Amino acid sequence: MKTTHAGETRDDDRNLDEHVHEELRSRVKLEVLEAEGGQVRAVRTTFEESRSKVTVERDGKTIRKGDAFEAAPFEGVEVTLRWGKDENDVSIKGGFSDEAQREDVKRGLLYRDLEPLVSYLLPKEPVKAGDTWAIEGRALGQVLAQTLGNGEDHDRARKAIPVEIKTDRETIGALTAKLVEVEEAGGHTLATVSIAGKPGEDRTTEAKDAESTATTTYDVRATFVFVVDLGLPRSLEWNSSWKSKLTASGERSDPQQDLEMSFTQSSEEEVTFDSKTEYEPLEGAASRPSAGEKSEGGEKKPEKATGPAPSGR
Repeated sequence: MKTTHAGETRDDDRNLDEHVHEELRSRVKLEVLEAEGGQVRAVRTTFEESRSKVTVERDGKTIRKGDAFEAAPFEGVEVTLRWGKDENDVSIKGGFSDEAQREDVKRGLLYRDLEPLVSYLLPKEPVKAGDTWAIEGRALGQVLAQTLGNGEDHDRARKAIPVEIKTDRETIGALTAKLVEVEEAGGHTLATVSIAGKPGEDRTTEAKDAESTATTTYDVRATFVFVVDLGLPRSLEWNSSWKSKLTASGERSDPQQDLEMSFTQSSEEEVTFDSKTEYEPLEGAASRPSAGEKSEGGEKKPEKATGPAPSGR
């Protein structure tokens, strides 16, 4: 970072090598309460179990050693989100003895995307083994947001930014999904989908006295198993890495101290993220219409061994 004060420039160059290893153990119950026009409008999420252990190494030294799983503050919490044009209505039951912490969590969920991750991974048309489709545009942005822990509906979140701050976010490229195989197992039809790609993302922010640019490149490999006859996911294994570079510059002033300062700053981050989610369909879950099928409307049934249902996007 470079700073200028009273005509004197100072260059502060610091390098930090930090590695964070986190193991997660969670069990979450997700219920769709309302849907409209093919889009989810209300969901209830119960965090039945949410525990993690974290080890942090900085410049070759272990500064935190995760020896045991620790419960997250929201373990046992029930969260209900109802979609709104500007922001979600958020209700939280249980947990959080600290009311200020509860309010912080609620604020963080105001723009949460209610659509399940699976809806962005499915094809828009019926497919057969060997067929591919692209995950791009808004769907790509939301996939990256959900799998990497943000999960905001960026269209609504952007509206809440003060008008004096200009921000832009662009996803580049696409992920390619491929229906690898369709098989019968355990009385169900299972579709296995591979997902891979190296998309990117550019973000720019401009304020009165500062501006910043962040460029991120991703390397994604994933395997998704979908229960076609139930219309439900079975498992998702997600392996990814990304590199980010941030540059920022601006000016700061303090009239009381007759102080003016300009600064430029740059930083780089490299992260590896691996996860595996096992979905457990509720007992007696009813089958929903598959690709090209409606239960009552008399429209045509899908061809035999059709792949995952379309997302409608």
